[in-house]
Amino acid sequence: MTSVACSGEDPEAAALELGTEPVRWRGETSLSQFLPTNDIQKHLELDTRLGTLQIYHQTSALQEHLRATRDLPASATVAEQVKVGNIPRQLALEVLDSLNSVLFPPFPESQYILQSLVSKRVFDEDVLHLDMHELRRRNEVEGEYRYLASRLRNLYNEIENPTPRGRFEQWFERRIAQSYFMMATIGGLIAAIILGILGLAVGIFQACVAWQQWKHPVDT
Repeated sequence: MTSVACSGEDPEAAALELGTEPVRWRGETSLSQFLPTNDIQKHLELDTRLGTLQIYHQTSALQEHLRATRDLPASATVAEQVKVGNIPRQLALEVLDSLNSVLFPPFPESQYILQSLVSKRVFDEDVLHLDMHELRRRNEVEGEYRYLASRLRNLYNEIENPTPRGRFEQWFERRIAQSYFMMATIGGLIAAIILGILGLAVGIFQACVAWQQWKHPVDT
């Protein structure tokens, strides 16, 4: 610039608030490469060491699946949905939502990257014209992530705190860590010296007071 189980990778997170915040790709963004994958279980799998993000690119198949299952009753189980369209509707919606709203929102920088990926045939061309309102049922909530919550969280954390990858970056990070440690050590030493000086001054003052009292006793 993770695998997805049908039971949901982060079941306690019915919706991920971070996932509703679009990513603004900038020149200093640490993720250096998007890798297309045909395995939906690898969608948003992040390799922080290499700076790569795998993205499921068969968007046409996902849209056809959502159209085929759109008229299923809302009470249909995941097993019934899979029988008709191979994958759960919620997972298909999350994958398309993550592309349309999170990774490549309607910002010039994001759309430029997306068009470049389409021109290189990394993505199907129809990803440029996704209409989520057509694909989503009325009872299906936009921005709800049950399967991809933890991966979106990992991606958000990586964007906010990029992993250093080059040798210079790694060396610089180590130097910074060493500098902080040295500064903390020196700071502690200075604080100890100051406290020692203050303690000595208090001791001298108390000795002077005691000497004055001995030299000039107060008659009672």
